[in-house]
Amino acid sequence: MQRSTVAFLAMLVVGLASPARAGQKFRNWYFPKPFTMSSPMTPYRSGGMEIGYIYLKSGHGLAFPIESSMRPFGKNFAAELSMPLGLGVPDGGSTEFYGGNPTLGLTGFWRFLTPFAGGHAYPSALAVGADIGIPLAMAWGENNGAFGFALYHRDYVAWRPVFGVRPKVIYAIGKPIFFVESELGFPAFTVDKGGHATALIDWGITLGSQFHEMVALMLEFGGAHDMKGSDFQPVWGALSSRLYFGKFVTGMMLIVPFRRFGEDVIGLSVYVGYEMREQI
Repeated sequence: MQRSTVAFLAMLVVGLASPARAGQKFRNWYFPKPFTMSSPMTPYRSGGMEIGYIYLKSGHGLAFPIESSMRPFGKNFAAELSMPLGLGVPDGGSTEFYGGNPTLGLTGFWRFLTPFAGGHAYPSALAVGADIGIPLAMAWGENNGAFGFALYHRDYVAWRPVFGVRPKVIYAIGKPIFFVESELGFPAFTVDKGGHATALIDWGITLGSQFHEMVALMLEFGGAHDMKGSDFQPVWGALSSRLYFGKFVTGMMLIVPFRRFGEDVIGLSVYVGYEMREQI
């Protein structure tokens, strides 16, 4: 076993076992951003790229969505722009490039304390907003977008060749030692180039711990469901981590399907980006 792996495991054990860590309040702590759902708190500047590898029975591919978010300093309103890109390599076919829909996310969020019995109160955050997919993928054609969409079912307004609007509510509660984040995507409406409309609802929940300022570990679950009863009913789970080095942020996620949609997919993705946070 490599020394770096041993060092990481030792830091994990010490962090979880230390009572001092459990009560520690990290400076400028934000609820860590999961991989498979939105974040209830947005730094005033952030951005990066997630690089995902997907293996299917019909081939394999790479997906690399790019994202950037910003908000006025000191305000609780944020805008995020993302662009899904991918390469698909079908068995027996040639490599093809895919560009999805540029997606604009608009979110307002609030931080507060949720009171509990015994005089206890826990840091919380609530966000309300919507994702809007600009349907450029309709013009470019579907080609091998499925090789990226298989890994990003929760971002259907971005990866599918449709126009879509996805309202969402995100709520989080907890402290660095243990927190819970949840998301509900209200019936999102999409329309394809043939004029066919669909309505979907999706959800996500994340259990996590940031036992050290530099490390957050998360267990994520989610699903998306077509309200018209089609075969689009994927449910997934993921194990993810975020590492923080000043303004630089990186991380890794392993996602597995719990409910089959098309081909079973096990995907691995790595994130590289940055976050600029206010003093909170």
